[in-house]
Amino acid sequence: MKVHTQQFSRVTPLALALTSSILLAGCLGGSSEDPFKPNPDNPGTPADTAASCFDNALNYTAGRAIELGYTNYAITPEELRPSAAMIRVLGNAASFEGQTNLLQIEDIRGSILANAVNSWQTDLDTYIQRPIPSTGIVTTVGTVSKTTRNNNTSPAEVTITTIYNPAITDQRRTLRVNQSLTQNLSGTEKRTTPATSNQEAVETSEPFSYARTITFLGKENQSIGTLNVEACRFKTTSAGQPDITEWVYRGQTIRKESNGSLVEQVTGFTPSS
Repeated sequence: MKVHTQQFSRVTPLALALTSSILLAGCLGGSSEDPFKPNPDNPGTPADTAASCFDNALNYTAGRAIELGYTNYAITPEELRPSAAMIRVLGNAASFEGQTNLLQIEDIRGSILANAVNSWQTDLDTYIQRPIPSTGIVTTVGTVSKTTRNNNTSPAEVTITTIYNPAITDQRRTLRVNQSLTQNLSGTEKRTTPATSNQEAVETSEPFSYARTITFLGKENQSIGTLNVEACRFKTTSAGQPDITEWVYRGQTIRKESNGSLVEQVTGFTPSS
């Protein structure tokens, strides 16, 4: 498996800078209309589907990037909630579990404890996907997720590698209002915790298998700071799990709820040109 990695000591200043600039932008007065004009990648896609809420040119073109400011209501203590993210498309030369020429997308998210610059949490998710076909349907073969935390103590780190077998496809863009799709997900999850002064390295590997149903509930107006946008609302249900509702704009989740309670709200959205 060959994927790009980044040292977390470099993520923390990035998160600090992003959090300051994006949250400041979100506090400016007035309001503005969304300059983005939806143009579905596949011209044959019916207008009454969710296709206009996805932007593959932005999310899957090498060299493109998105800066996000958001509030994560699932994190405690509350001071950690103002957060920032940088999503970058690294290219299509990644190798993963014997597959080559795969698209690699890096999502770095950081939270900073208020008034305590040595306390932070960073999450680095790397998505490994097949090249996007003309239909615009995204296929993911696996992910590598690394979380590092430091609360004025030694950092704790865990890496989770998820291998989907078979690969999963994201067909939400094809759904019409109140239409659903069911996904059967299976594969292997590998969890690695590096050795520390107090414990040896721990590695585990477990198979997983579950089903989830995604329903397109329609398009709604949402605000990102002072920006007014149209977003697609999706609800995901899975046995034994909370119901997740997400509002998607240009392929990114800008609001998330779990069983009706707010989990995450994007407050700044800055795409690269």
